[in-house]
Amino acid sequence: MNKLNDILSKIDELQAQIDEHGKLDSDLAKQIQYKFRLDWNYFSNAMEGNSLTRIETKQLMMDNVTIDGKSFKDISEMRGHDEVVQEIFKIGKGDIRISEKRIKNMHKAIMHEDDPAKRDFIGKWKTTDNHLINYRGEKFYFLPHSEVPDAMHELLNETNADIDALKSGKKDRKHPVLIAFDFHLKYVRIHPFYDGNGRTARLLTNLLLISFGYPPFLLSEKSRESYNRILAEIQGYGGDSKDFHVLLGNLLIESQQLVLDAIAGKDISDDDDIDKEILLWKQGLSEKEIDLIKRDIVKIPKLYEDSLRSLFDSFLEKHNQFSDLFIERNVVNYIGTTLGGGGDNGLVFFEGWLDYEKKYEDIINSVQDMQKRSMILDRLASQSDTYKKMSRVGYVSELSLRINFIGFVKNGVHVFNASSEIKVIFDQFKYYVLDENGERIEEFQKFYSQSYSDDEIKKIVNRSTKYFLEKLKRNLKS
Repeated sequence: MNKLNDILSKIDELQAQIDEHGKLDSDLAKQIQYKFRLDWNYFSNAMEGNSLTRIETKQLMMDNVTIDGKSFKDISEMRGHDEVVQEIFKIGKGDIRISEKRIKNMHKAIMHEDDPAKRDFIGKWKTTDNHLINYRGEKFYFLPHSEVPDAMHELLNETNADIDALKSGKKDRKHPVLIAFDFHLKYVRIHPFYDGNGRTARLLTNLLLISFGYPPFLLSEKSRESYNRILAEIQGYGGDSKDFHVLLGNLLIESQQLVLDAIAGKDISDDDDIDKEILLWKQGLSEKEIDLIKRDIVKIPKLYEDSLRSLFDSFLEKHNQFSDLFIERNVVNYIGTTLGGGGDNGLVFFEGWLDYEKKYEDIINSVQDMQKRSMILDRLASQSDTYKKMSRVGYVSELSLRINFIGFVKNGVHVFNASSEIKVIFDQFKYYVLDENGERIEEFQKFYSQSYSDDEIKKIVNRSTKYFLEKLKRNLKS
């Protein structure tokens, strides 16, 4: 949307839908708040040069891991920012007034300086003029430091007067989101501190929004450039402040929609957060004793029932979206076993394709049948020199599902076949998924005492489906 009145109407409409649900379930409220908290911490600090990655930001928020290789300044400022964000969420909707003391305390919380000479600047109005180089490559000076006390006093009086008019229901009251957006715009024009002005501006603006009952707005990488450009145009070249209102209004709408999606039961986690989740999971295991189990006759069928069956079903369901692009589709399971060297680098002992439409019991029985054959080999190895080299061998080494699409029909002369496969390999103590190049995906290694969670299955399948989509696109270009 690019018309301010339309945006304000949309904001009102979405907020009414949110408010209709009343107080959210505790777990749902925590899920939404955590999503906002993570994105707010990461995006707001990253655009000011903080080196912590998204994964490291979440690690810090968990407060139970050490982040190596990062400056104490970056860690301290991110931690302080997170504490302020949590405090804002605790305040929630209700009566709020912005004061000079609140602003300066907020600045103290989010700033850290290794240089003792700079520490005295924290939590105090700037004593020297500051500037930036804008997107045009031109130097822009903010309000002179000598004018800051009066300008901030005026801004606080104006903002609090707008809040009072809103509470009293005056006819000429400003829309609540415009009170917050105008505060932001005027605050960054003043730039009252030596540093940390962008972060405090976003914190204070969201404090106002949350006190009015709205979710916070978030500046992601994709909106950062527009944010800086519009501010530069307004501050230095007479740009229209409505452009800034429109930008932040659209960002607020995105946050409202996220809340509604969560209320509707949709997954609001990021599909590309797999590295973050797996890393944290691995670190959680690092200090614990491993329940180490060798591959055996019982474990692989049990794994199939516990999670691999769901993995294959999800893989098939996701890929069914491509079925209407081809004249034919067939689905097969592959089961393979090996012998020699514990099965890790052994010879193929048995392999076969099974119709995926078979009952799961038939597939599991086939696996168990192979395992029984391997046990026979072990017994033979103890009785005969001929079979000694086969000791500890003959285990199922691979389960995979392949979908073959025949005859692409949707783009004129581009006719081709395509296939997608998900492959699980079983080592002596671990099992894992192979990537599109046949390489082990380290993040998805599991011990036999562990099964894939629903979230891990989703991430694996999304990764494979995205790769298959890109393969189809490449085929059309060739």
